[in-house]
Amino acid sequence: MTAVLSNAQRRGLDKLGDALIPGDGTLPSFTESGCAVHADRMLSHMYDDDRSGVTMVLSLCAVLPPAAIVALFRLTDRHAKAPEPIAGLLRMANLGVKGAVMTLYYSGISDDRIFGTMGWDPVVKREDRDA
Repeated sequence: MTAVLSNAQRRGLDKLGDALIPGDGTLPSFTESGCAVHADRMLSHMYDDDRSGVTMVLSLCAVLPPAAIVALFRLTDRHAKAPEPIAGLLRMANLGVKGAVMTLYYSGISDDRIFGTMGWDPVVKREDRDA
């Protein structure tokens, strides 16, 4: 698979991920989970325009200080109070970028501690209906 993210964008993903998922003592931070190594795999399945938007935000996050990243996403959380079309842009940034971070983290692909700590088993079990 061809790499999608540059080294700077990978740094931006880690900074963004840690701003959104800093860890809490029992759950690892985004970076500690190691899930970012799977970003190219996930991003390769996105539409080109969506991937372009996410990589643009990750490039920005690579140069922003962590406090600015937190402030940026607090702003996107307030999309309902903004006038359209600004609200639409904030909503899409909120869903798209947070969605990418949360999908990587909660996929269970890298760190068994996440599901174990949550007490969640993602395996769907089929009940035998004939029994």
